[in-house]
Amino acid sequence: MRRLVLLAAAVVLGLAGCGGSGSTSDSPQQTDVPQQSASGESGTAGPTTESTSPSAEGKRDVVDDPPDKGWSDALAAARKEFTGDVSKIELEPRDSGGLEYKIELMSRDTKYAVQYDADTLEKLSEKKDDLGSDAAKKRKETFDPDDMIGLDEAVGTARDQQAGTVTSWKLEGKDTGRVQYEFDILPDGASDDVEVQIDATDGGVIQD
Repeated sequence: MRRLVLLAAAVVLGLAGCGGSGSTSDSPQQTDVPQQSASGESGTAGPTTESTSPSAEGKRDVVDDPPDKGWSDALAAARKEFTGDVSKIELEPRDSGGLEYKIELMSRDTKYAVQYDADTLEKLSEKKDDLGSDAAKKRKETFDPDDMIGLDEAVGTARDQQAGTVTSWKLEGKDTGRVQYEFDILPDGASDDVEVQIDATDGGVIQD
């Protein structure tokens, strides 16, 4: 009889050890599941690469690395198409790659605008507009390029104001009678150009 009581007590104690609401050292621990990065590799959440800021790297400097044809070649080609005075000479990147010249000439009553591939002088487009009743005012935009300071002098002054890559430039007359160079310069490490204006008659910096 004593042996049966001892066996029953052992069974009760064994059942008590398997039950209970508390956790034991044998219960599974929750583990972190590695998250998948955008590249498909497993790892912890968060950025895996450093972002780089836009810079002038890869941009063409249109002054230091000029096209095959000079602006005077483009102007000569335009004057073969139309007789008039110069109101703008511009060099800028093409959307499809390469560079292009934009030349504007004015006669007494008409403005002629033409675009050329800057390496081949292939004509890309041309347009004529009637100056209309504002002809006298618009004619004030015309100038003689030979009377202006040279491109090298103007860009040297512009770079003294802002170092960087010259992505485009133009020589343009205003209806006030002023003629100016405008340079778009991309500073190293920047994403936006800085415009620098130089008076084309005396070489001074224009502070507008």
